Amino acid sequence: FQPIVDAQTQQIQSIEALARWRLDGVWIAPYEFIPIAEEAGLIGELGQQMLKHACATLQRLHGLGWPISCSVNVSIRQFSDGDLGAEVLSLLRLHQLTPDVLHIEVTESLIAQREVELSRTLHRLSELGLRLHLDDFGTGYSSLSRLQQLPLHTLKIDRSFVTPLSEGNTVMVHTIVEMARSLGLQVIAEGVETLGQYELLCQLNVDFMQGYLFAKPMPEAELLVWLEQRPLAQASC
Repeated sequence: FQPIVDAQTQQIQSIEALARWRLDGVWIAPYEFIPIAEEAGLIGELGQQMLKHACATLQRLHGLGWPISCSVNVSIRQFSDGDLGAEVLSLLRLHQLTPDVLHIEVTESLIAQREVELSRTLHRLSELGLRLHLDDFGTGYSSLSRLQQLPLHTLKIDRSFVTPLSEGNTVMVHTIVEMARSLGLQVIAEGVETLGQYELLCQLNVDFMQGYLFAKPMPEAELLVWLEQRPLAQASC
């Protein structure tokens, strides 16, 4: 799980559930095992396990006094196999969670390729009360009409646009934030690694941030330690 923090306060608002595979003591990168899971027809099962684990973790965190939300990336297989809305509702009821604490992430490239197929399910999830994030924004050639028609709540700016901030290149992030504001969407910046990037993102009015500057992805046990031992904020907007 990797924390997502409020840009103004650096207080944790949410976490993102990330798939990690440890084999013989070595961490295997997602870009290595995700394609294998897809080829083997296991990506849908992996996605289901991610949803189950995220909901169980949220229930435990809420019970410990941390009423945060969690984002989970959903694959095309989960959209096409069965009833994703019914599956999510069942998990939320099982773990006594309200729909607003589970955020569903869909990559921009996936929507660009399968918009018609995904649109009905995305609207159904939104009607159930879940929040929808468009991940890796800026890499999948979304049209403005698509952004207006889909029931999105948040754009996640891809790290490839955050990294150039270290060189003073703010044009793309500024453009994305302004567009999001005009559409009534919130913005999360991914891959924030330096204090300089953080300060520029504050100036550009990004809502939330995620990256190694705040915390690396970590197992639930380490997340609990991180939550209890939060260092004082290094800076504020």
